[in-house]
Amino acid sequence: MQLVFDTTVLAQAARSQRSRTGIHRYASQLLPALERSCDLHGVGYCRDPLLRGWQSATDSPAGPAPSLTGLLRHPALVRPAKPLWRALQASPWARRRQRLHLDNLLHTAGIDPERAVYHSPYAAIPPEVRRAGFGGVVLTIHDMLPLIEPHLFPHETVRGFRATLASLRPGDHLVCVSGSTRDDVLRLQRTVPAAQVHVVPLAAAAGLEPVQDPAALEDLRQRFGLAPGERLILSVGTLEPRKNLLLTLEAFQRLRARHPATPFRLLLVGAQGWQIAPLLRRLKADGLEEAVRLAGFVEDAMLANLYYCADVFVYPSLYEGFGLPPLEAMQCGTPVIVSRRSSLPEVVGEAGLQVDPLDPDDLCAALERVLLDPSTRYALARQGLERARTFHWRRTAEETAQVYRLALERR
Repeated sequence: MQLVFDTTVLAQAARSQRSRTGIHRYASQLLPALERSCDLHGVGYCRDPLLRGWQSATDSPAGPAPSLTGLLRHPALVRPAKPLWRALQASPWARRRQRLHLDNLLHTAGIDPERAVYHSPYAAIPPEVRRAGFGGVVLTIHDMLPLIEPHLFPHETVRGFRATLASLRPGDHLVCVSGSTRDDVLRLQRTVPAAQVHVVPLAAAAGLEPVQDPAALEDLRQRFGLAPGERLILSVGTLEPRKNLLLTLEAFQRLRARHPATPFRLLLVGAQGWQIAPLLRRLKADGLEEAVRLAGFVEDAMLANLYYCADVFVYPSLYEGFGLPPLEAMQCGTPVIVSRRSSLPEVVGEAGLQVDPLDPDDLCAALERVLLDPSTRYALARQGLERARTFHWRRTAEETAQVYRLALERR
């Protein structure tokens, strides 16, 4: 089977840590799994010429990135340049160059588009792909939240998501990462029929597992200033409104007030996202700077240690298309608490505690159950490990390849 995969998100992640979100994890884990378990002849396609150098850098991490794209690291240049760059890319001149680039890429790779599948892991299907006449077109939908709760996103994100839906055609196939997302897709779009909307769950990376090295755990506790006996509450994800971190802070503050003799620490891991100011103001106003630490982006090599070191993982998100961090925590043997909304009950099942994401007392009570009762903590850790074993990337790759075959057959 021949495949052309949109690798733009990989190039973006090579350029900036802020782009290493769940969609990047999806693409970076799916491609190797497809290569290992499926008979595919594939090539990556990045339509943005400024990002193509970063795409090659992902293939060879030691390779230098072009100096021109290096300028894009500077926020003062990115913000005003984006609208101008989008306008340029929509011009007839740029579209012609994109068509030529794709044609040359297909010719060099020996791919016949009429017998190939084009798969975008999140972005709109570009015009040059439609013109090339691919035998199948597949788009992954991670969630529909930009339509459901547009106020939780910048206008640019909402605009881009609407453009993605507008790029769909009736013959396309959609991959949804959860049944919850599929329900939303069928409710909010009418272009692609239900028979062509598939559920393919994700999985945690194989390298995330219980840590057996006590020295590594001690080094991590020292790095983050964790005192002996301190109970660690961990949350991982981009710091943005939909992660519901203000409720997490409120529940954490109530927990400390109810148990002043017990030392608790809250660690928020992830890049600072959109509308971070209210969270920072709340930390300062409540005097929580010492008890709550913003760790920023953490490399995967350290993430397993953090998960395993934590006494509990909290994720009271308002909405998730899938929710990889709770699954990663469970795979590391860490008890999890999630909201009972969208896809999270589907992923966690009975292996984690579920709370009302609008009730800080509910979250506080769940934290008390896990942190103050060793038997509950042990039982949830064991159940989480068993639950995580039901998700794996080989299954994701095989089910994705089946969608490719269906897309080609329908054509």
